[in-house]
Amino acid sequence: MATLQRTFISQEEYLQTERTATVKSEYFNGQMITMTDLNELTSENQGGKYHNLIQENLSRAIDEHLQEQGLGHSFTGDQRIFVAETNYYTYPDLAITVGEPDFSDSQVDTLLNPAVIIEVMSAKSSNYDRGSKFENYRALESLQEYLVIDSRRFYAELWRKNESGQWVLTDQAQHGSDMLHLKTIDLFILMDDAYEQTEGLPEEEFSIR
Repeated sequence: MATLQRTFISQEEYLQTERTATVKSEYFNGQMITMTDLNELTSENQGGKYHNLIQENLSRAIDEHLQEQGLGHSFTGDQRIFVAETNYYTYPDLAITVGEPDFSDSQVDTLLNPAVIIEVMSAKSSNYDRGSKFENYRALESLQEYLVIDSRRFYAELWRKNESGQWVLTDQAQHGSDMLHLKTIDLFILMDDAYEQTEGLPEEEFSIR
């Protein structure tokens, strides 16, 4: 089970610590949270294997599309983002900008303007990714779409901000033949492609999410 170490520090102290740390941490309103025991990455459940494969499949498809269209930039889980309205720093699995990325300072390591954010859910993170994390993300003025995709079975939800500024569930995919449309960058993603090389996926039904 993950062990959470919580320390209350200033935003400046967090950034100073984070820029030299070997383990990534999130920050929310003075609280720094470091994950020190991620057993999702153990060989027993292979959770990390499936997570990484799905992340890589999506990243490759997005990068190729952005290069062909000359639309923007994509970033993997090493890219920190900042939600100024809620004083929240985190690392999404994938983030996409339309046009040039905007960074918080000269260090160019904290992104401010993602238009699309993607999270690959695990057994541990699904409630967080679809709950309070998404709540913070919605405070980003630049954000237009939010995709969560499960690393345990064929399942994805695509949320989109409408013209009234309300977030609406626009796509729910559960089969390999289902298609997801990232309208912000006009990219269609086949679920089979997103789950490429994930043979042996648990394919369990998770009634408590």
